[in-house]
Amino acid sequence: MLLCRQSGRRAGVQSQQVRSDPEKIAVTTLNRALELLSFRFGLSFSQARMQEVADVLLEESSKRDYSSAQEFVADLYASPSLLEEVSGRFTIGESYFFRIPKQFEFISLKAVWELIESSAGKAIRCWSAGCAQGEEAYSLAIAVAKLGLSEQVQIVGTDISHIALSAAKEASYSSWALRDLNREEISSCFTCHNDRYRLKECYRQAVRFIYFNLASQEISPRSAGIEDVDLLLCRNVLIYFSPEGIERVAKNLYASMSPRGFLLTAATDPDLSEYAPFESCYAEFGKYYRRPERVSSRKAVAILPVERDKTDRAPQSINEAQKQTDAIKEAQCAYTRACYALSAKLSEKSLPDSIACKIYIDSLTKICSPDRVEAACQDKVSEHPLSLDLHYYYSIVLSNNGKLHEALDQTKKTLYLNHKLEAAYFLMGTILRRLGESCKALNALKICQSLCSEHSEGELLILADGQCAKGMSYACELQIRAITS
Repeated sequence: MLLCRQSGRRAGVQSQQVRSDPEKIAVTTLNRALELLSFRFGLSFSQARMQEVADVLLEESSKRDYSSAQEFVADLYASPSLLEEVSGRFTIGESYFFRIPKQFEFISLKAVWELIESSAGKAIRCWSAGCAQGEEAYSLAIAVAKLGLSEQVQIVGTDISHIALSAAKEASYSSWALRDLNREEISSCFTCHNDRYRLKECYRQAVRFIYFNLASQEISPRSAGIEDVDLLLCRNVLIYFSPEGIERVAKNLYASMSPRGFLLTAATDPDLSEYAPFESCYAEFGKYYRRPERVSSRKAVAILPVERDKTDRAPQSINEAQKQTDAIKEAQCAYTRACYALSAKLSEKSLPDSIACKIYIDSLTKICSPDRVEAACQDKVSEHPLSLDLHYYYSIVLSNNGKLHEALDQTKKTLYLNHKLEAAYFLMGTILRRLGESCKALNALKICQSLCSEHSEGELLILADGQCAKGMSYACELQIRAITS
């Protein structure tokens, strides 16, 4: 069947009155439009969205005085600017500042500092892919400025819409785009005029906006001058792509990143580790990706230069250090003599020292009920929120108590503090297996094996209770066999 209708203007009908049915457009015309949108932008449409595509084609052809959708689609092939404008109808171009706050917290507390530490004085390169009107890229500029690192960071934003890029460069927003900012943040970053908020010049100058099509089959990010990216944000973009488009984009993103670079996506985006050799990691907000080192030899994990609680700081004097060492030795002796109440009391004074943490938890396990041990762990984690050891042991306690979902959340918090902790990935794998989430369990166990391979076989692992890399890898293999058999 072929669409045969007059344009809205010729018939004296307003375009918003147009209603359509996919069957009113020739199958070949609809397919040509779908193929073009897929080829140029990687867009994919389910059967449920066919009505939407038909509506847009009819409305746009009517609005522009075309006699038929067939004629309009023919012009889409001939006019890149027209195609670009129409494609914007199928994606959500609306965003707002500091969307997904936990990710920006992760960037400010971990990612940027780790990149600065390993940069050897070079500028940190950041890319907001699919930046819409610039809210995400400018949020990054504001976050970096708060850290005093503006001079050390370069930010680029890209999009397939020239209209959106022009709006991004203008940087003028409604109050809706600022809905997650408080009054102080708004007044310090924006100037208000006629209910519009314009970003201050210092932040506008911090971001460069350029046109780039993520799904392009002709031009790679490197060809467009986007390379060695250290921090890449591509959030809520890939949900519109076909599997082929996702694979193409994933490989392009991977190729554009620097070794150990970070890639942050949204929770609704597809798993990119299926399409490119990303290293999957976990943080409090969920999953993120890193590009592995070019060399397989293990490097020291960067220590975050984050302001820690006073209770987490090392003793300031030699006398204090010696007192803590003596207290830990006494706790060890008490534990050896099975005086568990005493060893718990002595080790508690030296928290969050690693040895003290283990003695404390093991001692409580000997003399307290599981619920009391859990409560004590929760209290100590609250007192020492940056203690990797306490977070990890709390995960184990929750798991042993059968609170698997809470244990999984706590394990993610542990990995937020150290994303290369093999023992935590192993624990996560076993928890996910018990929850019946086999695919996720396999993923966690394989990450653990990958991390173990970066050690020599006999090297002891952190928080692995005396387990060496070879032993941990074998334990993972046993778990994997149990899941796949």
